Amino acid sequence: GDGTQPQLDVISSALLGTRSCLQRAILDARALHRSMKERWHQARAAAMMHDSCSVKENMKKTTGATATSTGDSELSFRALGGLDPLRFDTPCGFGIEQLQTLFPEEMSAYQRWKKMHKAYVENSADDIKQPKVLNDDEDANKNNKDDTEEDGGDGTID
Repeated sequence: GDGTQPQLDVISSALLGTRSCLQRAILDARALHRSMKERWHQARAAAMMHDSCSVKENMKKTTGATATSTGDSELSFRALGGLDPLRFDTPCGFGIEQLQTLFPEEMSAYQRWKKMHKAYVENSADDIKQPKVLNDDEDANKNNKDDTEEDGGDGTID
């Protein structure tokens, strides 16, 4: 570090680099979301081919596409379920699934951190609710003191 006198041009260039990387990641995630959504609609149209309309007509109604491929097997399975997050628009244009596809290592590290943080919060909440429990040493000293006082002693341990 620069200590108490940071160089503003270095900070500015670092922030601009971070901004451009973040913008690129957002653009990539949105593009991935759009392509996954398009493939999901194609798979949904193929899954609904038992309707009175043909597959191509379903795809025209659903997405305006006339592609012949039906997507991969995972999207086909998800399309059979009907309700899927890809079916709906998200306010930012992408979701966790796209981030996990683009950045698998970072997202798994984030999930581990979330799990650790949740366990920490739950444990600290439990500590507040539970009364203090004496450990074995304090318990033994208390019992010895009680025993010596009952015997007519002064409460000290010899």
